[in-house]
Order: sequence, then C-alpha cells, then structure tokens
Amino acid sequence: EFSLEREADVTLDVFDLQGRHVATPVAGRLPAGTVRAGWNLRRDDGGAVEPGLYFARLQALGRTLFSRVTVVAR
Repeated sequence: EFSLEREADVTLDVFDLQGRHVATPVAGRLPAGTVRAGWNLRRDDGGAVEPGLYFARLQALGRTLFSRVTVVAR
C-alpha cells in the first residue's frame, strides 16, 4: 500500500536475489490517493515463483522505493 499525492505513472517491479527481473505487477497511470498494489506470486511468463526472498522496486513521482518480499511455501 502506498499513497500518491497526485495522478502519476507508477511501476512496481519484482527482482530475485541475483537481481534478475521476475515480474511487473503494476505499470501504468494511477489516480491520486491510497493505492493497494498486489502481486499474484507469478513471473511475467505466468509461472509461479519459488519460495524465497525477493525485492520490490516502486517508481513514481520521481522517487524510487525498495522493499523486501518473502514468499513462503504455498
């Protein structure tokens, strides 16, 4: 969850521990306000990701934020 002070282009990318791009769950213009972004735990090719540690990178309004994501066994 994050807040946008104004409408903006937003990109949320997920990377594995080796820095390889895994998925882009959010990409596009979003309205101002609180946004709840989710990831279906799938790679961009549709396959399920393995349990482990991933990094999420959120880019919006000229800012970049990083967060760790832990995927546990399903």
